[in-house]
Amino acid sequence: MSLPKCVISSDNEFLYLENKLILLVNIASECNLCDKSVHRMYQLAELHPELMILAYPSNDFNQEPSSPDEIKIKFTKQFGEIPSNLYIMKKINIIGANTEPIFSYVKSKSKYLKFFTEIRWNYEKFIITPDGFVERFSPMKNWDEVNLYINGFCNI
Repeated sequence: MSLPKCVISSDNEFLYLENKLILLVNIASECNLCDKSVHRMYQLAELHPELMILAYPSNDFNQEPSSPDEIKIKFTKQFGEIPSNLYIMKKINIIGANTEPIFSYVKSKSKYLKFFTEIRWNYEKFIITPDGFVERFSPMKNWDEVNLYINGFCNI
């Protein structure tokens, strides 16, 4: 399995993934992790303009009833203008038979607690390095650790 060459944002923009540093996150606006996680994604977007953040809404855990457009409105009202390198993607499945290909890729390249491949909750984070290596962070993992990992690939 290989990383898809591109994905399409909720604005129908083609986003090419090759040789990019990517933070991939499954989001849910009614999850109790939402406010802190979105705030930290905004911070990472500002700290690392070369980082491509792909935020995929998913209702697989019954906490995302909103459309991508509704999510953008909520985030803009609550956190300000969405940074240009933070993309709210189309609503997808992250588990099961209809899993979005990019999530199938990251799950095949990483494990949670050494043996789980399935995503277990909202705001699971995956960093895809320019060479395709995947590092996985659980929803409860401190965002500072995510930032430290990203720092290793950025010109800081």
